[in-house]
Amino acid sequence: MGTDGALEFPQLAIWKYGGERGWNFPIERREISCDGADAYTRQTAHFCAVIRGEAAPIVTAEDGARTLAAVNAVFEAADTGCRVTL
Repeated sequence: MGTDGALEFPQLAIWKYGGERGWNFPIERREISCDGADAYTRQTAHFCAVIRGEAAPIVTAEDGARTLAAVNAVFEAADTGCRVTL
């Protein structure tokens, strides 16, 4: 889910507004075509290619650190009942 639309998973369809956004406006569903390859197999193959120096990482270490910080903030907020600012 996001501000501009949503991804239906595992069906791989995108839901987006064609114009104005809001509860009173229609939303459109568009199927995404893909080759049907297993996502984990492709992810592992890409990871191996990065290790061998054949490909650049799609996600940076900074991206991973920021994601981990966000997840930790969710746990802290749930534990303390307080807002956590990043």
